[in-house]
Parts: sequence; C-alpha cells; structure tokens
Amino acid sequence: ASLAQAQEQLNSVAVELAREYPATNRGWGVQLTPLAAETIGDTATILWVLLSAVGVVLLVACANVALLSLMRGLDRSEETAVRLALGASSRRLLREFLMESALLSALGGALGGALAVAGLGLLPHLNLDLPRADEVALDYRAMLFIVAVTTLSALLSGLPQAWRRLRVAPLTAITTGSLRTTSGGNQHRLRDTIVVAQVAMAVVLLAASGLLVRSFLQLRNADPGFDPR
Repeated sequence: ASLAQAQEQLNSVAVELAREYPATNRGWGVQLTPLAAETIGDTATILWVLLSAVGVVLLVACANVALLSLMRGLDRSEETAVRLALGASSRRLLREFLMESALLSALGGALGGALAVAGLGLLPHLNLDLPRADEVALDYRAMLFIVAVTTLSALLSGLPQAWRRLRVAPLTAITTGSLRTTSGGNQHRLRDTIVVAQVAMAVVLLAASGLLVRSFLQLRNADPGFDPR
C-alpha cells in the first residue's frame, strides 16, 4: 500500500476506536512516517551537503590535474612530434597518454579508498549524531562509485593533454624546438594562463568549501522547534 492508502486505513481504524471508546480515544488520530525518515531524520540533508563539498573538491582537483598535464604536455610536444614523424599512430599515442592519466587516477583512487577505510574506523568515535554510524561500511556500491569516479577523473585529466599533444604539427614542432633555447611567447602566455586558472580555481575551492562548512554547521545547530529533553 502507498503511504496515503495506509494513512487512510489507519485513520478509519482510529475513527472506529474513538466511536467504541470515546472516553480514551476521542480526538486521537494516526500520523504515518516512513521508516527511513524516522531513522535518518534531517541527517540526509547534512550528508548531501558533505557530498556536494566532496564533489566540488573532486572537480577542482580534476581541473588542476588536467592543467598540470597540459603544461607537462607542452614540455613534451617535441617528443610527440618526433614520434609522429617516425610513424607512430595518433591512436597509439592517445592510448598511451590516457594510460598515464589512468595510472595516476588509479593511484589517487586507491589512496582515497585507504583513507575512507581509515576514516570509517574513526567514525563511531566522533560526535556526529549520525544514526547507526557503527554500521556504515564500504559496500560494493561504494566501490563501484569509486571506480566510476576514478575512470571519469582519468578522462577529465587526460583528454586535454592528449588533445593538445596530438594537434601539434610534427615539422613545425621539431623545427621550433631545435631553433629555440627558451620557450616562445605563445607558450609563455599559455603557461601564465594555466597558472592564473589554477590560482582562480583554488580561490573558488576555498570559498565554496567555506560556504559548505558554514551550511553544515548551521544545519547541525538548527533549532528543531521543540526541546528534545
């Protein structure tokens, strides 16, 4: 039965009881609450806020890694040009670049999983008012989520570098690299842009994290409207 149907049936029972026992049951009714809402309460909102904070950190981290990979690709543009000139296919180079990003992302995912396991051991000892905190565990769904996020991170951080390095013209890159002793003006401007973008994203991360932490504290300190004692 749906919640509305169950509510209607129990209200009918309450009316019958009030008719049979007016001295004790008159004016009484039934209000149904889903078990999940009764168990979790307002904690779900707090958890969604924390998940949003984690998502913001992950997106900024992916963007920073992508920019660092792009800068690293600038230093290896001549290498890519030589390999293309020697007959290496773009598909093979793309697969290699993505494998490098996948390895870094896998190491980051493994480290994150290890920290999550260690954090779960500390969770019951923290005063978080989290229902059934001792039963929280990393099940297969959480592991699948970690794998999916790690794969997405590898793509987000690896594709910009691969795209930039494969767009290089072999002859131009080799000639430019052999004639110069320092980076040209275009690369200097690109490096400066990358540095400015990283600083800007770090500021956004700090501001967003501060707002999310403040929201979390306000949710925890919100007046429930009654004295729980």
